[in-house]
Amino acid sequence: RRHQAIPTLNQDHNRAGIEPERTLTTRQTPPGAPTLTCPNRLSVRSGSVAGPAPVRLRADAGYFAGALARAALAAGVEFAIGAKRIAPLWRLLQDLAETQWTDALDMDGAQVAVAAWCPDWWPTATRMLIRRVRLDINTGQVSHDPRARRRRTLHPDQRALPLAALAELDAVYGYSFIVTNLDVSTPAKAATIEHWYRHRTEIAYASRSSCFCRGMSRRW
Repeated sequence: RRHQAIPTLNQDHNRAGIEPERTLTTRQTPPGAPTLTCPNRLSVRSGSVAGPAPVRLRADAGYFAGALARAALAAGVEFAIGAKRIAPLWRLLQDLAETQWTDALDMDGAQVAVAAWCPDWWPTATRMLIRRVRLDINTGQVSHDPRARRRRTLHPDQRALPLAALAELDAVYGYSFIVTNLDVSTPAKAATIEHWYRHRTEIAYASRSSCFCRGMSRRW
C-alpha cells in the first residue's frame, strides 16, 4: 500500500507558551481515505485540520519543495521544512551580524538566526530559520572524510580544508536551514521553533518502535 502522511495527534508542549499541536508524521493511509496530494509524495488527509489545536508539519530536507509548502498552506497547516544546503542559502550568512544570533535551547554551542528569504513559488510568509553549531576540531567533531555527514554541514569555504587548517580557524560551525511560516519574529520565538523542529525525529522513532513491537507480538 502507498505510504502517505496523515495527521497523528501529538501533544507537544513547547516553551514560550506555544499551544499543543497535532504533528504530521508518515504512516500508511487507510484504503479509500481522501487525500490532498503533492508531487513529493506527502499528502494530508482531507478534513484532518478540524478542531481547536493548530496542525503543524515538520519535514526533513528530502521534502524541500514549494509544492509541499503550498499544499500545507492550502490545508491550513503551519510548516517547518528542512532546506537543502544550496548556494543561495550560504550567501545569506554574509548578511547576518553576530548580534542576530541567539542561543538555541537545550543544545550546547548552538545558535539560531532568522533571514528574510523566501524561495520562488513558496508562500510569501516563509522565512529562513538558520541554526549553527560550533564544532571542536581537536576533539574529533569533524571527520577528515569529505563525505562525512557533519563535514557537509560546514560552510563551503571551510568544507574542503584539511583538519590542520580547520584547527587554526577562529571558529568552525555546522549549519542547518529550515524554511517555515511559523512565528519567528523574535529571538525567543525563533529558538523555540528550532527546538520544536529539532525534536521531529522523536515522533519517527516512536512510530518505528511501535511498528517493531507490533511485529514482534505477531511473531509470538
